[in-house]
Amino acid sequence: MLPLVSLVFLLKSVQAVPEAFSPRPSSQAVLSSQDVHNDLQEIPKSFDFCPPVDRIPHQFPYIGPEYRWWDKTVWDVLGSLEQTRSFADVLRPFDDFVSRLSDPDLNTTVWAAAAAADSAIPRWCQGQALHECLANHISPHWVPTIRELSMPNTPTLLRPSTLNGEARIHISLSVPDSATGEVALMVNRHSRIVQHDIMARNGIIHVVDSYFPPLVPMMTFIDCSLTDEGGYSLIRRAVQHADFAGELERAQLYGATFFVPDDAAFGELDPPYLEFLFRDEGRDVLKTLLRGHLVPNRTLFSNAFYDADRAAAASSKTSNSMETPSQVKHVDDKGSWYSYQVNPSRNSSEVQSRSQSQSQPGCYRVPWGHRQFVLETLRPGEELTVDIARAGGFIDLRVQGSAGNGGARARAKVKIADFLCSDGVVHIVDRVLI
Repeated sequence: MLPLVSLVFLLKSVQAVPEAFSPRPSSQAVLSSQDVHNDLQEIPKSFDFCPPVDRIPHQFPYIGPEYRWWDKTVWDVLGSLEQTRSFADVLRPFDDFVSRLSDPDLNTTVWAAAAAADSAIPRWCQGQALHECLANHISPHWVPTIRELSMPNTPTLLRPSTLNGEARIHISLSVPDSATGEVALMVNRHSRIVQHDIMARNGIIHVVDSYFPPLVPMMTFIDCSLTDEGGYSLIRRAVQHADFAGELERAQLYGATFFVPDDAAFGELDPPYLEFLFRDEGRDVLKTLLRGHLVPNRTLFSNAFYDADRAAAASSKTSNSMETPSQVKHVDDKGSWYSYQVNPSRNSSEVQSRSQSQSQPGCYRVPWGHRQFVLETLRPGEELTVDIARAGGFIDLRVQGSAGNGGARARAKVKIADFLCSDGVVHIVDRVLI
């Protein structure tokens, strides 16, 4: 397989053409939930990325010649390989997982924890939490490495009752090794992918070095994962001082998007005003300010959007659930999870007659373009406008607040996107939106 650095270089080349991020016409600038939910549907602004193809197992293109392909199901392959056999043993008691991974008509990608003996299973995956933990290691889609590089948040089988859609795992590149300069793909900024693209008849297996940590509520994430040393002391103080956790509990949200300012962002406020916010008399003002940074019942990832309709459906659920196999069968058409061409021959005569909107055989459709979302916040009458520009896996998010009393609209850049939580997503911004 080509080194990851080479893959990154190939995809980074798209950054050299910023003009491709031209907005759509104004009549289409603001997209409703019916227009686009996420990049897992066909993207009008896109281009074809054609990696060298040696073979197309399962009629899917692949990135290079050095892969492992098995004429077995994912379940059989998991049980056959030494590094994944113990993970298969952990899955075995759950008939729903075994049935799905054994079904040749279903596409699945598994991130299998290597050498997952019982003693290696972390406490957060033990007991009743084990099923949810394993569900978050399985996606009902075909996700080879080339797709991981251009899709930062991948849906899984886990369905948290507090989220208005399927849970996702975050795929990102590690910091380059100080000695070798090598990078690796990380899952949820925690687990390293140590082996890629073991291809089965009905899916793909990636081997990771550990189980994924559990998803936690946004307020728990801010309190426990954002540290003072990392530059998040003020937002941690703010949510505690304003009792914002209680505020969200009373709101009974199903999914949310929280744009969180870091210490540097708070530091741009006038010192007397900042000091006032953290006094008793400023508590209500601080709570109102935080409300203006949170979008209720709409979860906007950098590459996906769960709208309020999903939140309404989620409100009727009482527990975590997983879709049955019949609900997630793959469809090979333009409305599928991502665009690809399934012709096994690159020289097929159909290539000449195919519409220009379709990918060439052996090519992946790379999302490319601009989206804008106008989202109501938890503060009544206030909206945030979010602009997302992307070229494959390179995604830029900008946020604008509402203009108050004829003043200028606060503008912020998302510094770090996609901290995934059980009840929404957190993005770190460089300005306080007031």
